Amino acid sequence: MGPDIEATLEDIEAIIRADGAEEMTLPERAGMFAALKQLCSKLRKTLTEDGRLSTYAAEKLSKVGHHGAGIFGFEETGRMDRAAQRQFAYADLHVLKGEIERQYGGAE
Repeated sequence: MGPDIEATLEDIEAIIRADGAEEMTLPERAGMFAALKQLCSKLRKTLTEDGRLSTYAAEKLSKVGHHGAGIFGFEETGRMDRAAQRQFAYADLHVLKGEIERQYGGAE
């Protein structure tokens, strides 16, 4: 996997890891969520252009974005608290990283 993909994954993880979403103002939370969605879109585009976006990776990437919405208070169903959303986002990101590594044969 190339450095652009690795950097994007690191940026996504940093946003998921960001503490204090509860104390952030609405514009701050919106900015963090927008950045996360943009990074997920960038990663989806890169993997699609490389021909390496499996259905499973696409699903996990979508779920990272969905749980990111919950972390920053934009999840619509309200079924989980922010801590649970963060845990699910981490889990999906971990699986996504593994799937990307598998698609790229471990290294490029």
